[in-house]
Amino acid sequence: MSLRKDLENWQVRWAERNGISIGAPPGNPASRATGYVSKLQDNLFDPLSERAKKQFIAGAGGELASDGQSGNMYAVYSSSALCVNLFHYWFGLLDAAPPNSKLSLNPLLAACGLPARPVRSIDFEVPNIVNPKFKVPPHLDVQISFDDGPWKCAGIETKFCEPYGGQKPGGLKPVYLQQTALWRDWPNVRAFAQEISPNDLTNSYFHAAQLIKHLLGLRMQNGTNFVLVYLWFDIPGAEAAMHHRREIESFGEILKRDGVAFVSRTYQEAFEVLRGANGDPKSPHVVYLLERYLDDAPRGLKAARTKADKIKRAKVPPVGVFRSAEAFLIAADRHFQWLKENETVYALFDKMPIYFLYGQAIELMLKAYLRAQGLRPEDVEKYQHDLFTLYNKCQGYGLPLDQHSSNLTGILTSQFCAAIWHNQFRYISDFNEPFPSFEVMSTLSRALLEAVRPVCGGDQNGLEKLESTLLALQRGELPKGTTFSS
Repeated sequence: MSLRKDLENWQVRWAERNGISIGAPPGNPASRATGYVSKLQDNLFDPLSERAKKQFIAGAGGELASDGQSGNMYAVYSSSALCVNLFHYWFGLLDAAPPNSKLSLNPLLAACGLPARPVRSIDFEVPNIVNPKFKVPPHLDVQISFDDGPWKCAGIETKFCEPYGGQKPGGLKPVYLQQTALWRDWPNVRAFAQEISPNDLTNSYFHAAQLIKHLLGLRMQNGTNFVLVYLWFDIPGAEAAMHHRREIESFGEILKRDGVAFVSRTYQEAFEVLRGANGDPKSPHVVYLLERYLDDAPRGLKAARTKADKIKRAKVPPVGVFRSAEAFLIAADRHFQWLKENETVYALFDKMPIYFLYGQAIELMLKAYLRAQGLRPEDVEKYQHDLFTLYNKCQGYGLPLDQHSSNLTGILTSQFCAAIWHNQFRYISDFNEPFPSFEVMSTLSRALLEAVRPVCGGDQNGLEKLESTLLALQRGELPKGTTFSS
């Protein structure tokens, strides 16, 4: 079964859980396709406004038919439905705002990886004309227009299931290479465009030709005063998703060399921002997005655990999980201390292993606390590396961390949390994000450890004993025959 089919079935299960009737596409009962709602509202967070509906009907993607009673958006696994469910809420707020109200859409901009600034409008299915003589222009899924700042607009292309269907993306038609004026000062982008024209033999998951057309259209309409945003759905642990990510990163590097503004963002990262420091986690809109598009989401085969492994983990008591957290924290602190004492090495040393150790320590502390509260191992493990959700669950069970709660929340809603979720500290990555300092990571990790310790049955002086034992071992001061209890 393809990853695309996994995603489609997952959204079908969401509909079934919520009592939503699904079947063949509306108006085509003989179709073998399934997973379509009969009423569009069943597939959306809020009703589609008339203005938005007209934009989709006028679009070229077949998202809504001319009468609005059928189209791709009726599928529960529709990319346009996911796009609408994220952006239409803000679209509606902006349309309803009085003139000169200065409504802030900063949470949405932050979710898309964009800086805060006044937003003039949000539009769907925007024709992005490259040449008026071309029969059908490329259409941007979303365009956010700004009142001021370095960019006139952000053109947004969104993807849900499309990269995972096993179909190679098409190449760039040679006619686009003939638009000479639009390639000015973009030698690297043009060279790449030539490589994927007329067929793309470089990419297997990322539709680079589509993004190139959007770049040309955006430049035709805005000069170079725009930013292109690629918003896509990740499947952590899936090989196809990892290849997709690498192809996006390669594309981004090419654009960077020519000074073209480009942002790649996963829907998961966007949702994390909306439920974190830049959003309202209790907002019905955010709750809907998280419940529909994050809960029990498909993961790759590499992330799946065998039945025997799950049974083995289930036998580890909460105090055993806690001791593992202690071990990871000590390893992180000792590496950090060693770097501090070797300034020359500190400047050269890759920091990823230490961040990984702190992240693993925090994850195990939170899981140990939930296990000690009586949650079953399988109920705790389903949160995997989602530190923010684990922390919220622990707070719901009365985790006593008032003095450090806001600081820890800040860390768990930062890019650090997203990097842990995507296993980015385990692989070679080029990080430009301002991660918390090691001093902050150590202080808050130790505070969390001491808050969790009494609940999990950890030794009151366990951390100090373990550290002193390690120091003695390092100095060769332990007597022969010394053993360590589990």
